[in-house]
Amino acid sequence: MVNMKLRLVILYITCTLAGTSAQSRSTHIGISLSKYQCKNETYFKFPHAEVLENPLKAFKVRTHTRCRASCSVIPDECKSYNLRKIEGEKHIKMCELLGPYLTIEAPTATPDDVDHYLREIPVECRENEQLISGDRFYVADSGLTASTTHSSSHGTQRSRLDTQAGGGQTGAWSVGTNNINQWIQADLGEVRVVAGVVTQGRQDMGQWVKSYKFIYGETENDLEEYGMVLPEVLENPLKAFKVLTNTRCEASCSVIPDECKSYNLRKIEGEKHMKMCELLGPYLTVEYPTATLDDVDHYLREALVECRENKQMISGDDFYVADAGITASTTHSHSHGTQRSRLDTQADGGGTGAWCVGTRDIHQWIQADLGEIVIVTGVVTQGRQAGGQWVKSYKFIYGETENDLEEYGMVRE
Repeated sequence: MVNMKLRLVILYITCTLAGTSAQSRSTHIGISLSKYQCKNETYFKFPHAEVLENPLKAFKVRTHTRCRASCSVIPDECKSYNLRKIEGEKHIKMCELLGPYLTIEAPTATPDDVDHYLREIPVECRENEQLISGDRFYVADSGLTASTTHSSSHGTQRSRLDTQAGGGQTGAWSVGTNNINQWIQADLGEVRVVAGVVTQGRQDMGQWVKSYKFIYGETENDLEEYGMVLPEVLENPLKAFKVLTNTRCEASCSVIPDECKSYNLRKIEGEKHMKMCELLGPYLTVEYPTATLDDVDHYLREALVECRENKQMISGDDFYVADAGITASTTHSHSHGTQRSRLDTQADGGGTGAWCVGTRDIHQWIQADLGEIVIVTGVVTQGRQAGGQWVKSYKFIYGETENDLEEYGMVRE
């Protein structure tokens, strides 16, 4: 986890957990301080001022806390930052971390809604140490609170790492209500730089948290979500689903270009052909994807050079797929050929008002070769113009070649 500076931390349990008993949402938590834990660190504020230089990193934040913390944990690189209002955003601001000044000039005054913060030299820093667990911890039992507790023997004081069951007490904190809105909170007593969060399953039973949100802030009124913590996932995905090939993952990201900027394609343990597609939003930082030994690839979409408006591919006055690009399993006759499958085709001297199969079973298909990889936003079907015949349900299958076809799903009337 990236270092951050905070006082309150909350683990907000939102997803699947192991175990099936009434107290299955059980966990221990450990929070480690950064080695850059500095005393008496302050930032001098320059209102309506900015430093105009290429930032080390720029990302969106809700509060001042995360921006300040991100600068503090890299003191040799970051000396100051701009906190800039984003036009059209009510609560979000842009944090721009800046290195040592290239000149000795003061920040530039500006009428824009931006403030500049310059860090003063910290007086004292202490080495890494644990906040909640370990032989010497800083957060008392009273500083650990939770949404609910199963019983006094499952209290928040049982949430420290390596807690053993004994004396009528269990080996973990357990919630009193089994739903996705449970949380545990630690009040660190003062603003601190945190380097990591560790969770651990229940010592005396096979119960553990599999995913959770990490929320932090200086007070309960300015809490900010850091993100969803999942095994081997570095960012909370917009959507995650199983795919056979890269095609569907790429297409799913492309059709929501304002939301999805990249995706991970992850091997699923125990699955021979299926992979997990994780659609991701814009990066919160300018960092490159994290290298890993795991069987996962990251795909970043390049900026589109040209986009064209919605057009019909097969039907309409201006279509792209020629008759030769439309093929089928069987055809009833030449007058019922695939070229008759275009929308609004009228029966005439050239043929009937629809494509019709030559064999009446559930294995018939019609295929269109679009000629290149394109983004498809919809599929429309229509009954036969000169007769009461139509398809009531069908499967939609797609791919780059006939060797990597993938089923999108069943379409019903």
